Amino acid sequence: TIIYYTPTIFKMSGFSSDAQQMDATILIGAINALTTILAVFVIDRIGRRPVMFSGLTIMASGMLAMGIIFHLFNHGLQDAVVLHVIAIAATLVFIFGFAISLGPIMWLLCAEIFPLQGRDIGVTFSNTSNWLFNALVSSTFLTIVNQFGLGNTFYLYAIICLISLLVAYRYTPETKHVA
Repeated sequence: TIIYYTPTIFKMSGFSSDAQQMDATILIGAINALTTILAVFVIDRIGRRPVMFSGLTIMASGMLAMGIIFHLFNHGLQDAVVLHVIAIAATLVFIFGFAISLGPIMWLLCAEIFPLQGRDIGVTFSNTSNWLFNALVSSTFLTIVNQFGLGNTFYLYAIICLISLLVAYRYTPETKHVA
């Protein structure tokens, strides 16, 4: 959702020109790509679980910061340049956390957690559920924003990240060095 709606989010945070919104979107894409490349080297060295836990914590922090920033925007601080910079930084923090962890690890874990016998159907169902939830989150973003406000939406996403961290801690096995 953050990647899909980057121009909209930055427009809502006070970046009025299309050029500013597109520059921010390009920056988000570049950080996403570079961090995903970094993840290739980090995940195998450190392990899936520690990277996933770190990434989810970073993602929750970015969403919490975005929630705070948008609450400040709603309380008359829309013109504060520092908040615009912090909004970009918080979004970059979230993207870094996602691109180093859940982005690539999801694809890796789906291939590693299922036994060879039945892996095809297991990966099919896990990838399908991933894309269905992706569609659900992205298709409901603007509705949630309109209903609860942008700050509260990011607070909700921060809570979802923390719940995901707890679920991953409880149920996700470490698959590093597992054949």
